[in-house]
Amino acid sequence: NSCNAVAFTRLGNVLASTDADGIVKLWDTRMVAEILTAEVSQTPANKASFDRSGTVLAVASDDGRVRTFNATTGEMLSELNAHGDAAQAVVF
Repeated sequence: NSCNAVAFTRLGNVLASTDADGIVKLWDTRMVAEILTAEVSQTPANKASFDRSGTVLAVASDDGRVRTFNATTGEMLSELNAHGDAAQAVVF
């Protein structure tokens, strides 16, 4: 599936990739290994951004929602439904 965007933690040790199927994958950049996969939406996941600590990941999706996740466990922390159209970007 196509990769829509990537985001790195501040230290560069974890990369998040978003795709057109609403999947976000986290990768350990040192081990070059996938460490977490989460289905965040039934629509494309457009952008992702880590908080400064690298422990929270925010994801903007075509369904107009921005969701935040625990970057270690994949647990959803919050869901903001503030857009009538696609959420194209998110930044901490």
